[in-house]
Amino acid sequence: MARVEKHIRATRVIFLLNVTKVGEKACMWADNLIVVDIPKGVESIGFEAFKDCSNLTNVSFPTTLTSIGKFAFFECPSLENVDLVHRNLKELGDYAFADCSELKSMMIPDSLQMIGLGVFAECSKSVPFNFVVSYNDHDTTSTTSDVVAYLQTQQRIASLEKMVAALTTENAAQATDIASLTTENAAQATEIAALGTRIAQLEIALPTPPDYRIFPDDVNINWCVRLL
Repeated sequence: MARVEKHIRATRVIFLLNVTKVGEKACMWADNLIVVDIPKGVESIGFEAFKDCSNLTNVSFPTTLTSIGKFAFFECPSLENVDLVHRNLKELGDYAFADCSELKSMMIPDSLQMIGLGVFAECSKSVPFNFVVSYNDHDTTSTTSDVVAYLQTQQRIASLEKMVAALTTENAAQATDIASLTTENAAQATEIAALGTRIAQLEIALPTPPDYRIFPDDVNINWCVRLL
C-alpha cells in the first residue's frame, strides 16, 4: 500500500517494496502533489485514491496496472494527459476521471473490458474536450461521447463473445447427448433384432387338432341309441 509522506501537504508519494495496490483514499486531498510515479508491480488503484489532488498534473502508470477504482482521480483539475497505452488495464471504475476539467487527452489500451458510469463526466467545462484514443497502435481523435460509445461497444462485443462461447459449449454438449442417444437407440435396435431372432427360433409348430365330427351312421352312436 502506498502512503503520503507525513501529512496531506506532502509533495511526493513513497511506495513500499512489493506494493501491489494503491489503497482507498491513500492520497486524497494531497493538494501539493504534482507528479506521481506509480511503480511496476502495482495492479490496482483504489477508491478515491487521488481524489481532489488539485495540483496533480502528471501520473505515470505501470504496465502491471489492471484496474482503476471509482473516483480514483475525481476532481483533479490540473491533470491534462493520461496515457494508459501498453498497460494491461481491464477496468475503469465509476467517475474515475470525472471533473478533471483540464484533461485534454486519454490514451486507452485495447485491453480495456469494463468502463463504469460517468468516467469522464464534466471533463469539458472550459474547452471542447477531445480524446486521443489509441487502439492497436492507431491514433484517432474523437469526442467524449465517441470514446464512451467505443468502450461500451467493446464491452458489448466481449459480452457477445462470451455468449457465443457459452452457446457453442452448450451446443457441443447437446451434440454429445444426441450422439449418445443415437448410440443407445442403435444398441436397443440390435437387442430388439436379436430378440426377434430368438423368438423365431423358439416357435413350435402346433399339431393339427383331431377331427371330432360326429356322423349319424357312426356305429358307436347307433349302439348307444339301442341301449336306451
